[in-house]
Amino acid sequence: MSGLSGRPNTMLFPGRFWEANTVADFWSKWNPAVHHMYFLLLRWVRRRTGTRIAVLPTILVIFLVTGLWHDGFIWLVNLGKRNFEYSCTIFFIMNAVVVIVERFSKVSIPLPTVVKKLLTLGWLVGSLLLALTINNMFR
Repeated sequence: MSGLSGRPNTMLFPGRFWEANTVADFWSKWNPAVHHMYFLLLRWVRRRTGTRIAVLPTILVIFLVTGLWHDGFIWLVNLGKRNFEYSCTIFFIMNAVVVIVERFSKVSIPLPTVVKKLLTLGWLVGSLLLALTINNMFR
């Protein structure tokens, strides 16, 4: 089965995320199986409802659900001994905003590939640290 790129989906985790040049590209390559599952779910919803699905709210909902899923899983693994925390949800929402900006922005700055990769990695690590900091501020 081919994905949006026309290439076969390998459905491996993790995917070839090191090839990503943008945050949106990273998330599409990080977990191809989940990315493909969301794609199939949205296509099914579109066929059942007969309507187009707006991109912006879809991206926000997908990242919100993914963040809550990760936070819930961490809470369950700790057997509820800790309060439910939202650090993963904050992290995923911040990344959703960047993905939306990337998708709708018409600005393209020509940078060397290695710089793009470093900026992407820097954002991912920095946003994770920022999400952890924000979560700890409201404990």
